Amino acid sequence: MDESSPTIEIERHRAAIIRTELSIPVRVALAAELLNETTTFFDYGCGYGGDVARMAHKGYISAGWDPYYFPDAPLVPADIVNLGYVLNVIEDTEERREALLKAWELTQQVLIVSAQVLIDNRGKDQIAYGDGIVTCRNTFQKYYEQEELKTYIAQVLSVDPVPVALGIYFVFREEQAKENFRASRWRSRSYIPHIRMPSKRFEDYREQLQPLMEFISDRGRLPVKNELPESEELILEFGSFSRAYKVILQATDEAEWDAIAYRRSLDIQVYLALTEFSDRPKLKDLAPEMRQDIKAFFGTYYEACEAAEDMLFSLGKPGVIQNACRQSKIGKHLPT
Repeated sequence: MDESSPTIEIERHRAAIIRTELSIPVRVALAAELLNETTTFFDYGCGYGGDVARMAHKGYISAGWDPYYFPDAPLVPADIVNLGYVLNVIEDTEERREALLKAWELTQQVLIVSAQVLIDNRGKDQIAYGDGIVTCRNTFQKYYEQEELKTYIAQVLSVDPVPVALGIYFVFREEQAKENFRASRWRSRSYIPHIRMPSKRFEDYREQLQPLMEFISDRGRLPVKNELPESEELILEFGSFSRAYKVILQATDEAEWDAIAYRRSLDIQVYLALTEFSDRPKLKDLAPEMRQDIKAFFGTYYEACEAAEDMLFSLGKPGVIQNACRQSKIGKHLPT
């Protein structure tokens, strides 16, 4: 603590909030589909335990701990650990660091870290204390800049966190899971082309072909061995995925499938282009299905990165931006 800071007895527990709904960080995690029916959730520094109770009510395996309200609750490892607005209420910098490290130690898949990044009503009566302030409720608040919070998490945990909202970061235990999540944020919506004039052969095998159609609509390419649970059945019946796909084309428009493949290749280019602003992942750090996507659309990872860089640099051309504005369905195009 700064020696110039006045001696004040900080009442950390008074920073806990009685919520009527899930906190924003937990809602963001649910929207990102980080949790499923088998995922365990732990709230480190849970305050009154509102998130713990509501997650349990939703059917998730949920637990929490708080040094004031639930000091005797066990600290248990979990797939998803929430450190929600805890860092900004700890006035002791070493304790703050220890809280982040302890939450990370409990994390098996993803740690959700959130902190206040904006300050309202910064009045003259607020008392500077350490690297933050003392509020009128005698609690401490450290307000972070967005990038400052990212840097702090990275320095303490030696892991690059992923920003997901203002003051909210996901820290992934596995590099592949992190890159899979980052790529998923830029995926265009998938759809299966309309069945036009189905042939008898297509109708006979429509149910068997459905998983293949769903896969191609999602990935924009044919599967490779073991990517599709129904692989053995399809190959036994048709001889190969290519032959099965030809039957699908008897009932659908090939141009629609080509458009899906094109959009998927653009998704990858956007994802890789954005990695220019952070650490670009190594090929081995990408999920197996992403590596297959890159091989199918670009041939090599190097060529995929080259295409992404070309896309990024093209944004510096006024004509490209003007054309994108003209084609946009959002907003209003005004004369210049």
